[in-house]
Amino acid sequence: MKDKDAFKDMENIFRSKAKGFSESLGCRVKETYGPEDINDLDFAREVGRPGEYPFTRGIHPGMYRGKLWTMRSLVGFGTPEDTRERVKQMARLGTGGVNVIADAPTLNGLDPDHPLAEWEVGVVGIPFTTLKEMESFLDGIPIEKISTSLTVTTCVAPIIFAQFIAVAQKRGIDISKLRGTIQNNPIKDFFASHQLGSSHMDLCLKTCGDVYEYCVKYMPKWNPTNVNMGSFIMYGLTAPLEIAIGFGIALAEIEEQLKRGLDIDDVAPRMAFMWLNNTNIFEQAAKFRAMRRMWAKLMKEKYGAKNPK
Repeated sequence: MKDKDAFKDMENIFRSKAKGFSESLGCRVKETYGPEDINDLDFAREVGRPGEYPFTRGIHPGMYRGKLWTMRSLVGFGTPEDTRERVKQMARLGTGGVNVIADAPTLNGLDPDHPLAEWEVGVVGIPFTTLKEMESFLDGIPIEKISTSLTVTTCVAPIIFAQFIAVAQKRGIDISKLRGTIQNNPIKDFFASHQLGSSHMDLCLKTCGDVYEYCVKYMPKWNPTNVNMGSFIMYGLTAPLEIAIGFGIALAEIEEQLKRGLDIDDVAPRMAFMWLNNTNIFEQAAKFRAMRRMWAKLMKEKYGAKNPK
């Protein structure tokens, strides 16, 4: 290419218009917006103020300025001792809580010496084969004072959670005071991650429901499930589909608890969600605002919830 032609291309690039706008919301985004786009908006019903129903702008009056979210990195590798030392190092560096993941054999209900577990033990997670591994990992970690997140997604969640509770009870800790979350979202794994440990839908609902019911009755400060939509987004879902599938899973879990005779005002407040974000900040803000409003209305209008939480 001659120099003259190269600089001609540079001139054309300088004068070119944007080829398009992101459509991750599932609809065409206009180039500009103005007051005419919200002529029909009912502010009190559809938006409201932060900390007030329908919580479009968030559940806290001051949002993150008044209450920062918990910031912590997912960790898990090698032996329980390896991960424990990494957690302690992160605590010294200022992390806001513990977030630990189990390895693939554990998530799929395999012993470390199983042929299918070869080369996978302690890879991208901790092997929680027995209570001993949980005790070793938590040695020196004051679980009664901090928030702990257990990233165990499959139907083995009740077993790993029981190990955690057993350690707390051996220390004489009142489990009703423990704060944290167990992901316990096997339905997501059934559809998205295809883990062997979540290969039967009926079992997914049963085991998830068992942990949920136990927490509602005995651990009111613990989140018994965390609906994780990250795996679905990686398949290229638009934001509306992300919300639809996530809420579908969450409502299935809630229906399971209602069948067990629990009250919606005890069940719904402990439901946690994990959604992916990206650099399209305004689109993502719109997604989160829509989700908050939809969830608030579902709980109040569909299930008759009275508890603002």
